[in-house]
Amino acid sequence: MRSKIIMAVAIVAIVAGLFGLFFPKQNVQPVAATPEEKAPVFFKTYVLAQDTVKKGQQVKRTDFGIVKISEEEANSFGFDSDMLFEFESGSVYARDIGQGEHIFADNLVQPSQDNYIDFIIKPDHVPFAIEVSPSSIVGGVIGNGSYIDILALTGQDSSSNELGNFRREQVSINPVLTHIKVLKVEQPKAELALNNDQIKPSYLILELNRKQVAVLTVAKTISKIEVHKAVGHYSVNELQANAGDVLPDFKAIKELRAEKIAVN
Repeated sequence: MRSKIIMAVAIVAIVAGLFGLFFPKQNVQPVAATPEEKAPVFFKTYVLAQDTVKKGQQVKRTDFGIVKISEEEANSFGFDSDMLFEFESGSVYARDIGQGEHIFADNLVQPSQDNYIDFIIKPDHVPFAIEVSPSSIVGGVIGNGSYIDILALTGQDSSSNELGNFRREQVSINPVLTHIKVLKVEQPKAELALNNDQIKPSYLILELNRKQVAVLTVAKTISKIEVHKAVGHYSVNELQANAGDVLPDFKAIKELRAEKIAVN
């Protein structure tokens, strides 16, 4: 009996040895976590989609195309976000730009900037400011880059009742300067206008040569200046009128004798 037990133990030991021999314990190595690939980052920017533009040329929204550039390229320009921006109406280019070049905010000069007029005025011309009614500007009738006609209204002063009829016959309006470019419109800030009951004047900065400056200076002194937006092509004669055009039956003849007026 004892020998059978010893035999059974020996067989178990042999089987265990053979199992360890043919099926050795394998060391399980931890699997290193694979780092996740970082998704590439892109930023939006404007490029010039049209032909080359020149310094001082007016900016149009249709000039721009939108492209995506890599984070690395954006960083080379000093940006870490989208490079899209808004600009004021009447803005101009600060330098020549070729088709396909990137456009940034500092490539434009906007009307609110102090050096704006220097970029848009013609050689041998000077900026000249005239005061206008805010109603001429509100609603976009006249804006940056508009063209205007300047008219002189004379004979409108009827402070003397005795000479009232005579003065009415002398009322006339005539063109002083035509097709003049408005470089810039300067209006009082909205918050100032709301806080003050008095209407603040608005100004038009005009592009004039030296002779036009002299003519307009005289016109402002001897007459009331009227400003109208220039639209289309027309004869200068169409800008002239007098009392007879408004009151065709007003044809009384006046005879001046010393300090007395006789009406026949």
